[in-house]
Amino acid sequence: MKKLFVIHADLGAAKNIIKNVLLLNNSVHWPVKPVANRLQYLIEMYQQCSWETWLDCKYKLKTYQNDGIGMALGDVSCQGLLPLNDQMTRILEAKNYAIDLFDHTLATQLNTQPYVKLLGIIPTTDLGLA
Repeated sequence: MKKLFVIHADLGAAKNIIKNVLLLNNSVHWPVKPVANRLQYLIEMYQQCSWETWLDCKYKLKTYQNDGIGMALGDVSCQGLLPLNDQMTRILEAKNYAIDLFDHTLATQLNTQPYVKLLGIIPTTDLGLA
């Protein structure tokens, strides 16, 4: 079984950037229609965004519910991940999977699973929280 990469951080761009970097690798499940060039897709997608539409662009890559993963208030829930649902099990048999996650309790629970690799992003200065 491949790995579920969980990028855990407070609000901010860091977890989204890291998730997008992981999505560039063909060994990671691509969440939207198949494309020939993942980097080109991301560049074009973000070039079309404005401050007003940035969240819409960001959520184009958060299709977790299509894979049976629950969402609560815009964040991943444990539904479909604890335990893994059949659809996620099939995906992880073929590809790695990357999610960004705000919920610290869920990150701690997921970190106990053998199929999870957790990356926690924690600012070390007050400026890092700005």
